[in-house]
Amino acid sequence: KSSGAAGSGGAVWDLNLRIGYQPVEAFFYPGSNAVGVRCDLRGGSVFVHVDPDGRSWDYDGGVVRKAVGGPGLFTYVYVDPGILVGIARDGMVDFVHDFSTEMIPQRINSIRAVGNGDLLVHTIGADDPQLNVMRLWNANGQEQWNYASGGAITQNTIDTQENTIVFGVTDVQGGDQAEVLTRIDFATGNMVWEWTAPLDVNLQSSSFRGDGAYLWRGINLHTAQSHVMALRIDDGHQLYRQAPAATPAGGFSPPGYDLIETANLLPQGDIVAAARRPNAVIEGQSTTAIYRVAVDGRVTGVYNSAPAVTRGGEIIAPGVQTIASAQGMVGAAIHTGATGQSELLLLNTALELQWQMPMPDGAQVNQLYMATGDRIDVTTTSADEGDSIFPVTTVDGAGSYPWRVHRPQAELGAFVGTEGALYVMLNDGNRVDVIRIPRE
Repeated sequence: KSSGAAGSGGAVWDLNLRIGYQPVEAFFYPGSNAVGVRCDLRGGSVFVHVDPDGRSWDYDGGVVRKAVGGPGLFTYVYVDPGILVGIARDGMVDFVHDFSTEMIPQRINSIRAVGNGDLLVHTIGADDPQLNVMRLWNANGQEQWNYASGGAITQNTIDTQENTIVFGVTDVQGGDQAEVLTRIDFATGNMVWEWTAPLDVNLQSSSFRGDGAYLWRGINLHTAQSHVMALRIDDGHQLYRQAPAATPAGGFSPPGYDLIETANLLPQGDIVAAARRPNAVIEGQSTTAIYRVAVDGRVTGVYNSAPAVTRGGEIIAPGVQTIASAQGMVGAAIHTGATGQSELLLLNTALELQWQMPMPDGAQVNQLYMATGDRIDVTTTSADEGDSIFPVTTVDGAGSYPWRVHRPQAELGAFVGTEGALYVMLNDGNRVDVIRIPRE
């Protein structure tokens, strides 16, 4: 059920879902206020489409695993185990394709929207997990191309941005292994380039840099040394090459540190990378650092966490837990395990400290969200109080939160922060509430 204020007036629509429908994920259709909602239902799953005026239709033709909005309120639905369904805006089924009936039976692993309303489908052999195929479908029910990857997609990770598609396949070489990254052409499905990661370096995360380069972060299975590679999207050339922290073969890999997380800093391609020392804590030494990394791998700024100190016979070592970035500013959560204290800090583009703010006692930071350089939305968990959201802003040069979103023992299901309000889903037993809270 959706209710409460929307915009400056009352609810745009208020829909009572059928008894037993439990919403699990929702999306807006491209360029529209229409909403799609996937709901659990007594061990199964159904899909509900809601038009901007509140009119709705349901699709319950099987166990719905994923739904994606297409052009003109068209809907792509993936039904277990390998059925792709195309549904028109009025709820009428346009096409059905069952991949399990192909010459080599396959199941759907994932679907996602790409390009101008097309759909990227990843299928896996029903009896052969090494058979992985990328397929591009359109709203007319036509498969435009397919590309067999030659092996299992590493961690089922496929990255897309606009018309760029990149994925990796793990190549086992005796007792060693290497991930081979591939970019395929969106228009034709042909391979554009391949790039082989260093031997025995396993994928941890991947994303796109502000300038479009592909970021790939991995850790060596034997040495635990971590690496970030930046691949030029046109030809797969590895860009992080400048010593001492980067090399052509190893990418960005600061000596003595393991990388925790990266975030885009500037549209030109600069990133920030949080890292920690993997060894035992030493008094007087910082355990974590945040690096500003230029487009060629040079370190152009560093923030070191406070050095470890001994207090009451116990080592107190604050460390970076997570980071976020927007408009050239960096937010970071600092946690001290010995005391349980968490802090929030804001750094400028040069990684100079702007302000540092303690979080309430017992509040463990989960995630930071930044939409602007002077605002950080912080989600936390407390053993005593449950989940909270703190809308932190810069006031007179310091971090401040005027209020928090909280209901005792309720779980935070999801939230979206806009310039003027927070939209929050709270789960409390069988009760699910979606509320809008103006920032002012």
